[in-house]
Amino acid sequence: MAERFHVSRPTIYDVLKRARLQEFTPRDSTNQRFKTLQYGLKRLAKVEQAIQERLKEV
Repeated sequence: MAERFHVSRPTIYDVLKRARLQEFTPRDSTNQRFKTLQYGLKRLAKVEQAIQERLKEV
Protein backbone atom coordinates (compact mmCIF):
# COMPACT_ATOMS: atom_id res chain seq x y z
CA MET A 1 0.00 0.00 0.00
CA ALA A 2 2.85 2.39 0.81
CA GLU A 3 4.39 1.93 -2.63
CA ARG A 4 1.08 2.42 -4.39
CA PHE A 5 0.32 5.72 -2.63
CA HIS A 6 3.96 6.88 -2.55
CA VAL A 7 4.11 7.38 1.21
CA SER A 8 6.21 5.81 3.93
CA ARG A 9 5.15 2.76 5.90
CA PRO A 10 4.93 4.70 9.18
CA THR A 11 2.44 7.03 7.47
CA ILE A 12 0.27 4.05 6.54
CA TYR A 13 0.44 2.80 10.13
CA ASP A 14 -0.58 6.23 11.45
CA VAL A 15 -3.56 6.44 9.11
CA LEU A 16 -4.71 2.94 10.03
CA LYS A 17 -4.35 3.76 13.72
CA ARG A 18 -6.51 6.87 13.35
CA ALA A 19 -9.09 4.89 11.37
CA ARG A 20 -9.33 2.31 14.15
CA LEU A 21 -9.96 5.16 16.59
CA GLN A 22 -12.77 6.45 14.32
CA GLU A 23 -10.91 9.72 13.69
CA PHE A 24 -12.05 10.75 10.24
CA THR A 25 -11.60 14.52 10.46
CA PRO A 26 -9.51 16.32 7.84
CA ARG A 27 -5.96 16.95 8.93
CA ASP A 28 -3.73 19.86 8.00
CA SER A 29 -1.05 18.52 5.70
CA THR A 30 1.12 21.66 5.85
CA ASN A 31 4.25 20.70 7.68
CA GLN A 32 5.95 22.85 10.30
CA ARG A 33 8.98 23.56 8.12
CA PHE A 34 6.79 25.15 5.45
CA LYS A 35 4.94 27.24 8.03
CA THR A 36 8.24 28.45 9.47
CA LEU A 37 9.57 29.28 6.01
CA GLN A 38 6.41 31.19 5.16
CA TYR A 39 6.68 33.21 8.39
CA GLY A 40 10.38 33.88 7.77
CA LEU A 41 9.72 35.22 4.27
CA LYS A 42 7.02 37.57 5.56
CA ARG A 43 9.36 38.86 8.25
CA LEU A 44 12.17 39.29 5.71
CA ALA A 45 9.86 41.35 3.49
CA LYS A 46 9.00 43.64 6.41
CA VAL A 47 12.65 44.13 7.34
CA GLU A 48 13.57 44.79 3.72
CA GLN A 49 10.81 47.41 3.44
CA ALA A 50 12.02 49.13 6.63
CA ILE A 51 15.58 49.26 5.28
CA GLN A 52 14.38 50.75 1.98
CA GLU A 53 12.43 53.43 3.85
CA ARG A 54 15.51 54.36 5.89
CA LEU A 55 17.63 54.58 2.75
CA LYS A 56 15.05 56.90 1.11
CA GLU A 57 15.25 59.23 4.11
CA VAL A 58 19.03 59.49 3.72
